[in-house]
Amino acid sequence: MNTGDIDGDGKQDIIVMRFNSELVSVFLNTSTPGSISFAPYVNITVGNAGDRSFFTSISDFNGDGKPDLASANSRSSGSFFMSVLTNKSTPGVISFDPKIDLAAFDQPLYVSTGDIDGDGKNDIALATSGSNISVYRNTTLTNTLSFATPVNFAGGIVMREMLMGDIDGDSKADLVTADANPGSISVLRNTSSPGNISFAAKVDFGAGGFGVRSVRLGDIDGDSKVDASVGYENKTIVSIFRNISSTGVVNFENKIDYSPASTSNSYCTALGDLNQDGRPELLAGNFNGTNFTIYKIKLLLIHFKQVFWEMEIR
Repeated sequence: MNTGDIDGDGKQDIIVMRFNSELVSVFLNTSTPGSISFAPYVNITVGNAGDRSFFTSISDFNGDGKPDLASANSRSSGSFFMSVLTNKSTPGVISFDPKIDLAAFDQPLYVSTGDIDGDGKNDIALATSGSNISVYRNTTLTNTLSFATPVNFAGGIVMREMLMGDIDGDSKADLVTADANPGSISVLRNTSSPGNISFAAKVDFGAGGFGVRSVRLGDIDGDSKVDASVGYENKTIVSIFRNISSTGVVNFENKIDYSPASTSNSYCTALGDLNQDGRPELLAGNFNGTNFTIYKIKLLLIHFKQVFWEMEIR
């Protein structure tokens, strides 16, 4: 699921991947102050009939100010590919050009987008089931999207998630993956230059064995460095990795674990300043339950106070 202003009306719309389908659904935001509402969904075709979509991301690939769509897909024939679609929406009307397919070498899993080589264009990184990360450099010159042949880099054995973030403070988008096996987060430091995609070999930071499911990035302790939070598919804890990197050197302190008030696996986490005090709160999921946990930061150190919230599942 993604959010973004698809039709340019200043409101955040919702984009939902329809798993095992060739369709992605867009819900147009029709909310007014004090009232949340969305128009009936509009389906966007990102594959051929029988294709399966696994993950989607939105980003402005052609520089027109509109978020375009990238979708990681596979075909019933067993071939793998990624589709990109140019956003042609206008206020109140959702519209995309027909898809352009980009070949993938393995089963696509996760897509992340950002300007990797510093040329002002948003590129695409694709994590695959074959332990590879494929990076597609954006070569678009006009409104017609185009990408170079992907460059492959070694990723984790069982990657569960992938994000971009500047880990070592050099203003380049590094790649961070959650690796279920052997149980770690991995960082590929960006060494690219305009027109040339390159990454240093991945550096692994242990998370206590098999089961890492998700990773989120944010400055937790207020030192202007991007820290990492981790959720697990087989543990009730959540973990924080404090970033102690310097330019050109990626490094995290050993993880600090926190125990949620639930007894179910944490699975996923999120970071956000919920109370607008300038400090992010940490949210932890509850895989088999109907609640989630919020950790409120107490000091500009990695130390949280636990606040427990129930949520209604609809």
